[in-house]
Amino acid sequence: MIAAWADTFDASHAGGAHEGHGTGTGGHDHGAMNHGSPAAPPTNAPASPSKPATPTRFQIAVTSAGFEPKNVTVPRGKPVVLTFERRVERTCGTEVVMVVDGKKIEKDLPLNKPVELVMTFGTAGVVKYACSMDMIRGTITVQ
Repeated sequence: MIAAWADTFDASHAGGAHEGHGTGTGGHDHGAMNHGSPAAPPTNAPASPSKPATPTRFQIAVTSAGFEPKNVTVPRGKPVVLTFERRVERTCGTEVVMVVDGKKIEKDLPLNKPVELVMTFGTAGVVKYACSMDMIRGTITVQ
């Protein structure tokens, strides 16, 4: 946004003259003006821009025993990456299903291919997840 404004500003102010401030009568030269000392930055300005939080990563495998680990604990209000990886062919865990904040999430889990879910859980509590047949299950505890 600023870069686009700067391009427009530079193009319209090329040569130091613009509408109402030309070099003819009534105009003035910006280069000759004394604008005083530069303004001090506002006192409530941050010292440096804050970086987005780095997500915490959790690995969840689908094995012959089901989801491993069956339970993970994640921080509330911070980004997390849940990486599901199906490691066995013969399982009903070919998909993971969960409901988060009233929204149903369903993701296919192809064999030996990690599937990432990037999420931020806003509410503390327990989120249940399962295979599409609800035969193997796990939980996400949000604290």
